[in-house]
Amino acid sequence: MTHKEFALKISKVPFTPEVYKQHGWSEKFIEDTFKRHTFLPKEPSNTIPECVDPILNLVRSFDVSNVEIGMVRFNDKIVNGQDYIIFGRAETDDLVISKITNEILLLESGINHVLYYCASNSTTFLNALLQIAPIFQQRGIDVNLFENDAAQIKFASAFGETAGGEKYKDFYRMLLGV
Repeated sequence: MTHKEFALKISKVPFTPEVYKQHGWSEKFIEDTFKRHTFLPKEPSNTIPECVDPILNLVRSFDVSNVEIGMVRFNDKIVNGQDYIIFGRAETDDLVISKITNEILLLESGINHVLYYCASNSTTFLNALLQIAPIFQQRGIDVNLFENDAAQIKFASAFGETAGGEKYKDFYRMLLGV
C-alpha cells in the first residue's frame, strides 16, 4: 500500500457527525474527531522526493499534525537516529522504524528500550491502522463495544495478524486497553 492509498482509505472511515451529536458529544469534539482522519498535502516546496517506505512518504508528503488513530499520532517530520527512524508517537513514546529489521516498534521515550513490537514493516502497520480506525470511531458512540473486552481481544488479535503475527498482538491489545 502506498502512502497516498492509505491517506485516501483512512479519510473514508465512516464518520457521521449527527450520530456523535445524538450521543451528546460537543461540536469541538466532533470537529477534532473529523480532523484526526484528514490528510492535507504539504506545499510542494516542503516535500522531499518519495522513497520506498510508505510511512516516511506519508509524513513527508502530508500534513499529519492532526492525524490520530487511537493513541497513534504521526510527527510533523522524520527524525533520523542511529538505529531508528522516528515517525510518530503512541501516548508519550516513540514510534520508530528499525533500520536493521524494518519493523515498526514502540520505544520508551528518550531511550532505545522496546516497549512493543507493532508491525513487521510499514505496509503491515498502515494496514492494521486501517482496520483499527473504524473500531475507534465506533467505540466513540457505542459504550457496549467499548466495554466488551472479549470483542476487543478478538479485534486486537486480528490487527496483530494483519501487522505480521503473534509478535505484534500486544501492541494492539494495549491500544484497545485489554
